Amino acid sequence: MNSNAFKYGEGFFTTTRVQESIALWLEDHINRLANSLQVFNLGQLDTAELQEAVYELIDAKAISSGYLRLQVWCEKNEVTVYIKGENQDFNTEKPFSLAKSPYFRLSSDPLVSHKSCNYLSNILAYRQARQRGCDETLFLNERGEICEGSRSNIFWFREGSLYTPALECGLLPGLCRSRVLTIAYEMGMDIRQGKYDEEDLYKADEIFLTNSLKGIIPVKSYEDHRCYINSNGLCYKIFRLYNEEVSNYIRKNL
Repeated sequence: MNSNAFKYGEGFFTTTRVQESIALWLEDHINRLANSLQVFNLGQLDTAELQEAVYELIDAKAISSGYLRLQVWCEKNEVTVYIKGENQDFNTEKPFSLAKSPYFRLSSDPLVSHKSCNYLSNILAYRQARQRGCDETLFLNERGEICEGSRSNIFWFREGSLYTPALECGLLPGLCRSRVLTIAYEMGMDIRQGKYDEEDLYKADEIFLTNSLKGIIPVKSYEDHRCYINSNGLCYKIFRLYNEEVSNYIRKNL
């Protein structure tokens, strides 16, 4: 318990989904952990050894559909790794209701672009959203610009264009977020990454969230403001294409 990871949250974690006993985008998740350790001078991660250990755990626990959590920190000048995984069912098509967080993101925070174990503000904001009967919370930054959810990135469509906050607003560059941007680019969509406020959400035609566990999550309301669901809309087109990528990844790694 003398480790700075436990005393101060000096460490990093990542979570991803296990589907058909394959950990989705595992290489990307491990590389992100390695990068965070390097940025903060906390040591080097043996990425090949960790990937092998992950599949040993999946085999030992017979995880066919569930989640995987990896956590890393520095202990006595050596990188320590904790791996946890369990079988779990996910409802990946349930639309979310979204509430505004009572707390702000600080865009200059050096941790905001890393998945740090300093996670309490996310948990507190998420709990407040749940107490209001909502599924997720949305952080704004100190300038009132849209950032991200407590465990998700946010996108919206308006008049055929795809919008999402720019990284400089203060948000984690999520791996699912990155894949959605690639899908939208390949579709030839007009993609706009910038600085936006709540008014832009009220004008949106469709809103969705991205998360490595659940993938694409349609949003049905923000702060009780109207329904954004359109079963024939662009959100569900992204949803289908993302699921095709997941299927292709699984086939390549079986």
